[in-house]
Amino acid sequence: MINALQFLFAKRKDKWNRSLPFTRWDIVLSVVLGITLMAAIAYSAEAHGGWSLKRGVVVGGVAIFAVWVSQNRRVVLGCAFGLISFRMVLGLLPGMHPFIIAASIVISAGAAYLLLQDLH
Repeated sequence: MINALQFLFAKRKDKWNRSLPFTRWDIVLSVVLGITLMAAIAYSAEAHGGWSLKRGVVVGGVAIFAVWVSQNRRVVLGCAFGLISFRMVLGLLPGMHPFIIAASIVISAGAAYLLLQDLH
């Protein structure tokens, strides 16, 4: 029987029994960080009063915490940027501001690619 700590923090194995460079904990943190960064993007898009001190502290605190406690920071940051680029693709579908969103897709997908290549 496997306990919760082993489930979250043990290295994952692929179907050929090779050890993967990330754990389930890293995936959870990358989702939390991706959602936090999407909230920061949404706050920046608001016309009036998008950022407040409270919002800045919460977004900054969650981002710093997620990067600080991760076991593989490149995986966490790369997957978070991958989530942001996927969300931007969905935002491109309605057709509002296509050039800005397309540039955001290229930037975030490029950052995800650079962070996720050659993981060990």
